[in-house]
Amino acid sequence: MWPLAELKALRSRAVKVRYQAGQVIFRQGDPGDRVYLIRQGLIEIYADSGGRRRRLNLRGRGEVIGEMAVLDGLGRSATAVALTDVQAHTLEISEFETLLSQRPALIRGLTRQLSQRMRDLQATLSTELDRRDAVISGILDTIGPFQLEERLGQGGMGVIYGGTHRRTGHKRAVKVLAVQTEDQKQRFLTECETMARLIHPHVVRIDSAGIEDGHGYMAMELLRGQTLEQRLRQGRLPTQEVAGWFLPAMRALHYAHEMGVMHRDVKPENLFMTLDGQLKVLDFGIARRVNGPQVTLEGKFFGTPRYLAPERIGGQSKRQERQSDQYSLGVTLYEALTGRCPFDANDVAEILAAHLHRAPELPSSIVPVEKNLELVVMRLLAKEPLRRYVDFERAARELSQALAGGSGSGTVELG
Repeated sequence: MWPLAELKALRSRAVKVRYQAGQVIFRQGDPGDRVYLIRQGLIEIYADSGGRRRRLNLRGRGEVIGEMAVLDGLGRSATAVALTDVQAHTLEISEFETLLSQRPALIRGLTRQLSQRMRDLQATLSTELDRRDAVISGILDTIGPFQLEERLGQGGMGVIYGGTHRRTGHKRAVKVLAVQTEDQKQRFLTECETMARLIHPHVVRIDSAGIEDGHGYMAMELLRGQTLEQRLRQGRLPTQEVAGWFLPAMRALHYAHEMGVMHRDVKPENLFMTLDGQLKVLDFGIARRVNGPQVTLEGKFFGTPRYLAPERIGGQSKRQERQSDQYSLGVTLYEALTGRCPFDANDVAEILAAHLHRAPELPSSIVPVEKNLELVVMRLLAKEPLRRYVDFERAARELSQALAGGSGSGTVELG
């Protein structure tokens, strides 16, 4: 339940609507153009998967529905239907965003609701991944032209295997996932198309992809080395290691942005250093293409909470997505330098609230950090997207200067 004052604020801008039992409020795939505050009655939320109706949850009095599609701009991921006669208030997206900008308490209420729904999604996703992994591991030993061998890990909605091309003998990393519905197929094909667009020395390269017997596969260059997450288990990065990890990552992300692709899940486990010292940015599985097909990625609405930009919580992400990736890389750089994230807690809501409202401690208050390097980190972590860098190219230039002992860009505002 939301605080009464915030429910009143929502109602003050909203239009009253009524639905009879059995009436559809919005459908899966519809644009996310408004939110709904339930005044009375019960609403069922369900997803249509391959012609089968799967109930996700029930929503009742005092709850807000429809906000996920509004905030992420991807369209409705499910259908809402009135189980009983329903009275509600509805706000168009512009009114909702105006209220969010004017009322911090409303954002806190939204943050609590989103964090609970994230926990629900994570629990559902974990169950589905276990089931899909069991199917894949138990049935598949080949797919397309590849012989599947050792399991390397898990990425996005799929399982990563080492594989050998049966004709050429080439070794590849092969991502395999279930694509049994049209929605799943579209999501998979969109990810393949996105990855195929990105040809850059610091972005993992996709060689081939296809769909076979209800499973999609994507073959990528087989990397040997370690992720930044694995590296940080050994301790924080000394300054001399920072350039090798972060300058290539910034260049790769700048290239992706110029190609119209926003990563949206930058974090240590998606930065990979090969044995010969080549940095690769991994897993564009929840990337969004500007002006490209908009599909909802099940279980991946928000990225990873510890690395999430404030505006992606508050509903402004589409306007400054380049800067959102900067913030996530800034969190990653802060963690690499200090050995800990700027905001961390066991509770997701607490982490999200900190991204929105708390200034991070200065890295130099935790470990010795050069002033100019600290200025770069804190500018990446500015709450307001427009106070970050205009693009990753500028960020890389200033990081390079800072690491070389050059002058930075001046003072940093933390708000």
